[in-house]
Amino acid sequence: MPYTKAYTESRFDPVKIANDYLNGDSKKIKQLQYILQALGYSFDKIDGICGPKTTKYIGELQKELGLNVDYKFGPHTIEKALALIKENW
Repeated sequence: MPYTKAYTESRFDPVKIANDYLNGDSKKIKQLQYILQALGYSFDKIDGICGPKTTKYIGELQKELGLNVDYKFGPHTIEKALALIKENW
């Protein structure tokens, strides 16, 4: 049975995807937030919580880097993000 568009969209939660990928590890999330901040993404506080703002920034960064927007801050995103930081240092 094929899923309807509404069903598929209701099941797509970028915040859950990002948190599941990072295992809710606040240390990893803080490191990710520091990387995003170094690239110009603004945080009121580096808190180690992967909420809507952090997740949005992951997607925006992946898009900017020409990567597939999957909201997973994995090896490809990290490699390209660190290269961009180094390039602009």
